[in-house]
Amino acid sequence: MTQPAGWYPDPVQVFDYRYWDGQRWTPHVSRSGVALVDGLTPGEPGPPVGLTPPKEDAAYSINMSKGANALIEGDEVRLNDLAGLALDVGGAQAPGVNWVLERYRRHWGGLWVGGRITLTTEALEFEPNAVNRAIQSGNLRLRASLGSIVRVELLPSAITKTVAIHTSTSVLKVRCFGARDLANAIEGARRI
Repeated sequence: MTQPAGWYPDPVQVFDYRYWDGQRWTPHVSRSGVALVDGLTPGEPGPPVGLTPPKEDAAYSINMSKGANALIEGDEVRLNDLAGLALDVGGAQAPGVNWVLERYRRHWGGLWVGGRITLTTEALEFEPNAVNRAIQSGNLRLRASLGSIVRVELLPSAITKTVAIHTSTSVLKVRCFGARDLANAIEGARRI
């Protein structure tokens, strides 16, 4: 018997839920009600027979999701002890690492953090990748509801373009390949 398509508890227990398309797990996942996209491990079993999927809602409708870097502004993001261990060279921290990070932070007004940007029918959300969650502390997640976005701007950058998402209280900056497509998708989603 095949389970119907729907949201089920994540079989690898990394996220709260993962979407089952009726034949296999998809990369669509959620954590604390935030829709995300994740890579899959081949051969994961299907959902247990007889398990009822949670009710699907609009927050799970993903318009776009892609790898990106987000500018986390301010100085609340710090390297944690795990990063210090990784940067040890012969028992002493690599010289100048903190100096370089502080200079970088002053230049950009924060640190660029790698992760995934996801546009849903409700919001634009940034989730840091596992490496950044492991080596940095502070609030690395960003969220802007579509209703709070007042303007989307495409800024030039060295290799990839930067999308600046303006709300009434802040500006979220995201760099990624296909930035123009992301900017257009945000504009389209917020006008619906």
